[in-house]
Amino acid sequence: MFRYSCVKFILLSLIAGSWSAASAQEIPPPDKRSHPRMRRSRFDASRPPAPPPPPKTAAFNPLVELRALNYAYVRELSRRRLLRQPLPQSYQPVQYDSLLLPGTVLHNQRLVTANGALFHDLRQPHAELCGYFSDLMRYRNQPVQLAHAIWQMFDDSKKGHKEIQHDHQYAYVSVSCSDTYFVVRLDRHPSTPTHAEREGYSNWQRQHVPVP
Repeated sequence: MFRYSCVKFILLSLIAGSWSAASAQEIPPPDKRSHPRMRRSRFDASRPPAPPPPPKTAAFNPLVELRALNYAYVRELSRRRLLRQPLPQSYQPVQYDSLLLPGTVLHNQRLVTANGALFHDLRQPHAELCGYFSDLMRYRNQPVQLAHAIWQMFDDSKKGHKEIQHDHQYAYVSVSCSDTYFVVRLDRHPSTPTHAEREGYSNWQRQHVPVP
Protein backbone atom coordinates (compact mmCIF):
# COMPACT_ATOMS: atom_id res chain seq x y z
CA MET A 1 0.00 0.00 0.00
CA PHE A 2 2.78 2.39 0.87
CA ARG A 3 4.60 1.45 -2.32
CA TYR A 4 1.45 2.12 -4.35
CA SER A 5 1.09 5.52 -2.73
CA CYS A 6 4.70 6.40 -3.50
CA VAL A 7 4.31 5.31 -7.11
CA LYS A 8 1.10 7.35 -7.37
CA PHE A 9 2.83 10.41 -5.91
CA ILE A 10 5.75 10.03 -8.30
CA LEU A 11 3.37 9.72 -11.31
CA LEU A 12 1.38 12.76 -10.23
CA SER A 13 4.61 14.73 -9.77
CA LEU A 14 5.77 13.71 -13.22
CA ILE A 15 2.41 14.63 -14.76
CA ALA A 16 2.40 17.98 -12.96
CA GLY A 17 5.95 18.67 -14.08
CA SER A 18 5.08 17.77 -17.67
CA TRP A 19 2.01 20.07 -17.57
CA SER A 20 4.12 22.90 -16.13
CA ALA A 21 6.75 22.43 -18.82
CA ALA A 22 4.09 22.33 -21.56
CA SER A 23 2.45 25.40 -20.12
CA ALA A 24 5.77 27.16 -20.02
CA GLN A 25 6.27 26.38 -23.70
CA GLU A 26 2.78 27.53 -24.72
CA ILE A 27 2.95 30.85 -22.81
CA PRO A 28 6.58 31.98 -22.89
CA PRO A 29 7.54 34.75 -20.51
CA PRO A 30 7.78 38.19 -22.12
CA ASP A 31 11.14 39.00 -23.59
CA LYS A 32 12.21 42.34 -22.23
CA ARG A 33 14.44 42.88 -25.23
CA SER A 34 11.40 42.88 -27.57
CA HIS A 35 9.89 45.86 -25.77
CA PRO A 36 12.25 48.85 -25.95
CA ARG A 37 12.09 51.34 -23.19
CA MET A 38 9.48 54.03 -23.72
CA ARG A 39 10.91 57.53 -24.12
CA ARG A 40 9.07 60.73 -23.31
CA SER A 41 8.05 62.52 -26.46
CA ARG A 42 9.30 66.06 -26.87
CA PHE A 43 5.95 66.87 -28.49
CA ASP A 44 3.89 66.52 -25.34
CA ALA A 45 1.07 68.77 -24.19
CA SER A 46 3.44 71.12 -22.41
CA ARG A 47 5.53 71.64 -25.54
CA PRO A 48 3.42 71.60 -28.70
CA PRO A 49 5.20 71.11 -32.00
CA ALA A 50 6.21 74.21 -33.92
CA PRO A 51 3.92 75.04 -36.87
CA PRO A 52 5.29 74.21 -40.31
CA PRO A 53 6.90 77.11 -42.16
CA PRO A 54 4.51 78.95 -44.50
CA PRO A 55 4.83 78.06 -48.16
CA LYS A 56 6.91 80.44 -50.21
CA THR A 57 4.80 82.66 -52.44
CA ALA A 58 6.11 84.02 -55.70
CA ALA A 59 6.15 87.77 -56.00
CA PHE A 60 3.30 89.24 -58.05
CA ASN A 61 4.10 90.94 -61.32
CA PRO A 62 2.75 94.50 -61.70
CA LEU A 63 0.52 95.16 -64.68
CA VAL A 64 2.67 98.16 -65.59
CA GLU A 65 6.04 99.50 -64.54
CA LEU A 66 5.42 100.89 -61.06
CA ARG A 67 7.25 104.18 -61.48
CA ALA A 68 5.21 104.97 -64.61
CA LEU A 69 2.01 104.03 -62.77
CA ASN A 70 2.88 106.26 -59.82
CA TYR A 71 3.59 109.29 -61.97
CA ALA A 72 0.37 108.71 -63.91
CA TYR A 73 -1.67 108.39 -60.71
CA VAL A 74 -0.11 111.56 -59.26
CA ARG A 75 -1.11 113.49 -62.39
CA GLU A 76 -4.62 112.05 -62.27
CA LEU A 77 -5.02 112.74 -58.56
CA SER A 78 -3.68 116.29 -58.85
CA ARG A 79 -5.94 117.14 -61.78
CA ARG A 80 -9.03 115.73 -60.11
CA ARG A 81 -8.38 117.54 -56.85
CA LEU A 82 -7.86 120.87 -58.57
CA LEU A 83 -11.07 120.45 -60.52
CA ARG A 84 -12.89 120.07 -57.24
CA GLN A 85 -11.05 122.66 -55.12
CA PRO A 86 -7.99 124.93 -55.63
CA LEU A 87 -4.88 123.96 -53.74
CA PRO A 88 -4.67 125.90 -50.45
CA GLN A 89 -1.50 127.97 -50.14
CA SER A 90 -0.26 126.11 -47.08
CA TYR A 91 -0.51 122.68 -48.76
CA GLN A 92 2.00 120.83 -50.92
CA PRO A 93 1.03 119.70 -54.43
CA VAL A 94 0.58 115.97 -54.96
CA GLN A 95 3.88 114.13 -55.44
CA TYR A 96 5.10 110.57 -55.73
CA ASP A 97 6.89 109.39 -52.57
CA SER A 98 9.28 106.60 -53.56
CA LEU A 99 9.99 105.86 -49.87
CA LEU A 100 6.31 105.16 -49.34
CA LEU A 101 6.30 102.60 -52.16
CA PRO A 102 8.01 99.62 -50.40
CA GLY A 103 5.24 99.24 -47.82
CA THR A 104 2.59 99.76 -50.50
CA VAL A 105 4.04 96.98 -52.64
CA LEU A 106 4.37 94.61 -49.68
CA HIS A 107 0.71 95.06 -48.73
CA ASN A 108 -0.22 94.46 -52.35
CA GLN A 109 1.73 91.19 -52.01
CA ARG A 110 -0.25 90.28 -48.88
CA LEU A 111 -3.52 90.77 -50.72
CA VAL A 112 -2.33 88.61 -53.60
CA THR A 113 -1.24 85.90 -51.16
CA ALA A 114 -4.57 86.00 -49.30
CA ASN A 115 -6.29 85.39 -52.65
CA GLY A 116 -9.82 86.53 -51.91
CA ALA A 117 -9.53 88.61 -48.76
CA LEU A 118 -9.44 92.40 -48.89
CA PHE A 119 -8.05 94.01 -45.76
CA HIS A 120 -6.00 96.95 -44.48
CA ASP A 121 -2.60 96.79 -42.80
CA LEU A 122 -3.51 98.17 -39.39
CA ARG A 123 0.14 98.29 -38.28
CA GLN A 124 1.11 101.10 -40.60
CA PRO A 125 0.40 104.82 -39.93
CA HIS A 126 -0.55 106.00 -43.44
CA ALA A 127 -3.88 106.50 -45.14
CA GLU A 128 -4.44 103.34 -47.15
CA LEU A 129 -6.88 102.52 -49.96
CA CYS A 130 -7.26 98.90 -51.07
CA GLY A 131 -9.25 97.66 -54.01
CA TYR A 132 -10.03 94.59 -56.09
CA PHE A 133 -11.17 94.26 -59.68
CA SER A 134 -11.16 91.03 -61.67
CA ASP A 135 -10.76 92.66 -65.09
CA LEU A 136 -7.61 94.75 -64.77
CA MET A 137 -5.68 92.87 -67.44
CA ARG A 138 -7.11 95.20 -70.08
CA TYR A 139 -4.81 97.91 -68.67
CA ARG A 140 -1.59 95.92 -68.97
CA ASN A 141 1.28 98.23 -69.99
CA GLN A 142 -1.10 101.21 -70.00
CA PRO A 143 -0.16 103.27 -66.90
CA VAL A 144 -2.33 106.30 -67.74
CA GLN A 145 -5.47 104.25 -68.29
CA LEU A 146 -4.77 102.12 -65.23
CA ALA A 147 -4.18 105.17 -63.01
CA HIS A 148 -7.50 106.64 -64.14
CA ALA A 149 -9.30 103.34 -63.52
CA ILE A 150 -7.89 103.11 -59.97
CA TRP A 151 -8.88 106.70 -59.23
CA GLN A 152 -12.36 106.13 -60.65
CA MET A 153 -13.01 102.95 -58.66
CA PHE A 154 -12.06 104.65 -55.41
CA ASP A 155 -14.07 107.72 -56.34
CA ASP A 156 -17.13 105.51 -56.88
CA SER A 157 -16.63 103.87 -53.48
CA LYS A 158 -18.97 104.63 -50.59
CA LYS A 159 -16.52 103.66 -47.82
CA GLY A 160 -14.51 106.85 -47.44
CA HIS A 161 -12.01 106.32 -50.25
CA LYS A 162 -13.40 109.26 -52.19
CA GLU A 163 -12.87 111.69 -49.31
CA ILE A 164 -9.23 110.66 -48.89
CA GLN A 165 -8.51 111.03 -52.60
CA HIS A 166 -10.04 114.50 -52.56
CA ASP A 167 -8.14 115.68 -49.49
CA HIS A 168 -5.29 118.07 -50.44
CA GLN A 169 -3.58 117.33 -47.12
CA TYR A 170 -2.48 113.91 -48.40
CA ALA A 171 0.19 115.18 -50.76
CA TYR A 172 2.63 112.23 -50.64
CA VAL A 173 1.43 109.22 -52.59
CA SER A 174 2.41 105.77 -53.80
CA VAL A 175 0.44 103.12 -55.67
CA SER A 176 0.94 99.44 -56.52
CA CYS A 177 -1.17 97.13 -58.66
CA SER A 178 -1.23 93.42 -59.52
CA ASP A 179 -3.61 91.89 -62.04
CA THR A 180 -6.49 91.97 -59.53
CA TYR A 181 -5.51 94.02 -56.44
CA PHE A 182 -4.38 97.62 -56.10
CA VAL A 183 -3.18 99.61 -53.10
CA VAL A 184 -2.72 103.36 -52.68
CA ARG A 185 -1.01 104.86 -49.64
CA LEU A 186 -1.06 108.56 -48.87
CA ASP A 187 0.43 110.75 -46.17
CA ARG A 188 0.69 114.37 -45.12
CA HIS A 189 4.47 114.12 -44.78
CA PRO A 190 7.35 112.32 -46.50
CA SER A 191 7.83 108.78 -45.29
CA THR A 192 10.73 106.67 -44.12
CA PRO A 193 10.40 102.91 -44.71
CA THR A 194 11.06 100.58 -41.81
CA HIS A 195 13.89 98.06 -41.89
CA ALA A 196 11.37 95.26 -42.49
CA GLU A 197 9.85 97.17 -45.40
CA ARG A 198 13.24 97.77 -46.99
CA GLU A 199 14.22 94.12 -46.64
CA GLY A 200 10.86 92.86 -47.86
CA TYR A 201 10.84 95.19 -50.83
CA SER A 202 14.37 94.14 -51.82
CA ASN A 203 13.29 90.49 -51.69
CA TRP A 204 10.24 91.29 -53.80
CA GLN A 205 12.38 93.08 -56.39
CA ARG A 206 14.65 90.05 -56.68
CA GLN A 207 11.69 87.71 -57.25
CA HIS A 208 9.29 89.52 -59.53
CA VAL A 209 9.61 89.57 -63.30
CA PRO A 210 9.77 93.12 -64.71
CA VAL A 211 7.02 94.16 -67.08
CA PRO A 212 8.28 93.62 -70.66
